[in-house]
Amino acid sequence: MLSRVAESLYWMARNSERTAGNAHIIHTQLSNMLEESGFDLTYLEDWKVILNICGSSNQFLMTYNRLSVRNLSDYLLYSKENQNSIIETTCRVRENARITRDIIPHALWEEWNELYLSIKDVPQGKMFSLLETNDFLEKVYHTSLTAAGIINTLMPRDESYHFFKIGRWIERAEKTTIILNELLQKKEHEVRKCTATFSLQFTQSLYDYSKKHRLCNTDLVLNYLIGDVTCTHSITYCIQHIKQSIAIIEKNNSNSRIYPLMQELNALLQTASTDATTLSIEQKQKWIRDLLNRLLSIGSIFNETYYLIEPNIHMKVSEHR
Repeated sequence: MLSRVAESLYWMARNSERTAGNAHIIHTQLSNMLEESGFDLTYLEDWKVILNICGSSNQFLMTYNRLSVRNLSDYLLYSKENQNSIIETTCRVRENARITRDIIPHALWEEWNELYLSIKDVPQGKMFSLLETNDFLEKVYHTSLTAAGIINTLMPRDESYHFFKIGRWIERAEKTTIILNELLQKKEHEVRKCTATFSLQFTQSLYDYSKKHRLCNTDLVLNYLIGDVTCTHSITYCIQHIKQSIAIIEKNNSNSRIYPLMQELNALLQTASTDATTLSIEQKQKWIRDLLNRLLSIGSIFNETYYLIEPNIHMKVSEHR
């Protein structure tokens, strides 16, 4: 496969996963507000957490004159300056889908192109109601789910499929770790719900977790979202699937070119096997930071191994801090 094709598939996957993940997180927060009390100032601390997970606090404060739900929604959904806004990541998914139209299923291109055409002219700064914003996020999330179904149903299990899946798993593992890293930095009084519940909600894992565990505390949730091999948003699950796809791309042949990548993946799995119940809060925070740094390293090593160029517009997680 040509490197430029692999590159477009990989970044299409990363940006589509980012779009779906951010849309779900913002939709979860807005739904909580609609169900309870609407524009409640007590939600602003929660929004600060979401801002750091889905965007950049520093960039937001340079662009907007005050912290408000309206401004946060505009920044996270519609801002052209925020390279991780829903509109911007959707545009990048659509562009990479256009480049690979002869590789991906036609229905996948149609799905993302339709979403892009429906949102590309949305004026930044327009005042949308919470219900309108909620409808917008539901449309984005529905497109993401439909696109995932098309990939799983129609895309041949060749190299293109596995480059796409690797992009998705790397992005998903990073997002889970960013969520855990951000929430573990907060004191209990700084978020309305406990860290454990927020983490499960944001990673779409609450329902599955509740079927397996009667208690919901930070240690159990950390072990679940980091080490559970059946949770599709856990770090271990994602890394194992990355290894499987690399083995298929390389036809199960070991060579010196992929050795640094496989070594880093195995080291990450070893780090992820730690039991959270044996750690102090400071050790847990350091553990999560180590996992995040290793995941960022894996993304860079993967790019170097397969000669993938990282777009200048892509924001590294480190820039969010």
